[in-house]
Amino acid sequence: MRRGSRAVSIDAALLAVVFLVSACATRGSQLHPSSEADPPALLLAPDSETRQELAHTVSAALNGASVHLADDAFTTDSSLIITRAERRDAAGRLLMGRSNEKPERFDLIKRGDACILVQERTARRWRLKSARCIRATDRAALGNPLENIG
Repeated sequence: MRRGSRAVSIDAALLAVVFLVSACATRGSQLHPSSEADPPALLLAPDSETRQELAHTVSAALNGASVHLADDAFTTDSSLIITRAERRDAAGRLLMGRSNEKPERFDLIKRGDACILVQERTARRWRLKSARCIRATDRAALGNPLENIG
């Protein structure tokens, strides 16, 4: 009789694991809702207005923090990682030791004709009004991503 009881508890444990894995998989797909409807995107020939709008939007998402973005941000990769600048003393030593802050990640997606910036941590979204973008999978059509297409 004991053996049958043990088989039932093993079956119950396996069933619990299956439910747990299913719940995690469902939660994971909700955290990263990239789909065919919102594919990763790349900026197409960003001009100074687009770069300024992007920097302003990222700064606003980070509560007004000063940000310095490379001119090729989002032209070769649909993700952008922002880390806090390390403050150093005159001798080059870190002022506050090692930083344990997690970097901020932003993703660029395409929704219809719109380029949408998504902050991963908060899932907030901003439409970049001056930007033109293409699906990241269409990158071969870009040629030189920094070349100004007129």
